[in-house]
Amino acid sequence: MSAVTKPGRYGTLYLYIIRYTDKHDYACPIFESRMWAYNLEHVSDRFDDSDDDGWKILTIERARDDGLRHRSIKYEVQS
Repeated sequence: MSAVTKPGRYGTLYLYIIRYTDKHDYACPIFESRMWAYNLEHVSDRFDDSDDDGWKILTIERARDDGLRHRSIKYEVQS
């Protein structure tokens, strides 16, 4: 029951699950994406660099190797 990882150039990469929505459209559904990163700051920076400024991150969590999402720690992002 640990995080999904793989070796990276600068250490261990973790697979993160990012839940996000539109910043300006409150009726927009919540989307989900997965991204490899070294830590929370890195995944947040990568997400911001990968798209335009129209998206707002709601939560970030590390993917678990057992697939149990209800036991993972979710980090809420303050905007």
